[in-house]
Amino acid sequence: MLPALAAAILGLLLVDPALGTDPGFALSVLATAALVLLAPRWSAWLRRLGVPPGVAEAVAVPAAAHLVTAPLVAGLSGQVSLVAVVANLLAAPAVAPVNRARGAGRRGLAGQPRCSPSCAPGWRGPAVGWLVWVAHWGATVPGAALAWPAGVTGALLLLGVVLGGALLLRQPAAAGGAAGGGDRCAGDRHPDRFVTPGWPAAGWAAVACDVGQGDAIVLATGQAGRAVLVDTGTEAGAVETAA
Repeated sequence: MLPALAAAILGLLLVDPALGTDPGFALSVLATAALVLLAPRWSAWLRRLGVPPGVAEAVAVPAAAHLVTAPLVAGLSGQVSLVAVVANLLAAPAVAPVNRARGAGRRGLAGQPRCSPSCAPGWRGPAVGWLVWVAHWGATVPGAALAWPAGVTGALLLLGVVLGGALLLRQPAAAGGAAGGGDRCAGDRHPDRFVTPGWPAAGWAAVACDVGQGDAIVLATGQAGRAVLVDTGTEAGAVETAA
């Protein structure tokens, strides 16, 4: 996805170099990159916490887009929105109907001549009205925005805050990984977590061993002192050393 996004950006800039200075284009690029790189990971993390899949995606998408675009928005407007994620969640159900109706108004339905916006589907009016209401609500709710320095300074300042926060959040995870770096084989009954509860782990079901090139997996049989070894390498010594 990332190479395709980069190719699309370069293609658009070649066709219209003026887009390079267009804030709207920059925001679209940043938001799309967030949807490609961050939203899937955040959604998976929320699902691991027990959030239902649909809700996880609904929260992860606007949150990722807001985080990545916030420095540029702050530089342009001198504000940091505190309700952007909620506003996008509220507006999301109306976006598809509005775009579909707009497309029908521009191109005409299949087999029909082009029509004006007035002949678009009837739900276009309520959908647009909902978007307008959400926009007004987001602009007027008390404490909706935090004042922030505008211009390049403000954008760089907020970017530093975002990156600093990301580094602080990653430190506990990195510390946990470093603490478990002493074992070359690690097993746990929960495959989505990496822990080192001793060797072998209590109640372990499968163990993946680092033997260099190739894979070595040990499967529990339920009998003490007996296991099944699946080794795709050609050197048995590497497995013995890792274990």
